[in-house]
Amino acid sequence: MPAVVVTGARQTGKSTLAQRFFRGRRYLSLDDLDVQRNPILR
Repeated sequence: MPAVVVTGARQTGKSTLAQRFFRGRRYLSLDDLDVQRNPILR
């Protein structure tokens, strides 16, 4: 499964960019504790 990782400084719009650019795609954030615990099942 292909994945995209967006890195950079805090508070620069990375999440907003990813969510808008990849509309209609599954979006997972490691800020979500449930995703951190079990990312495969999401």
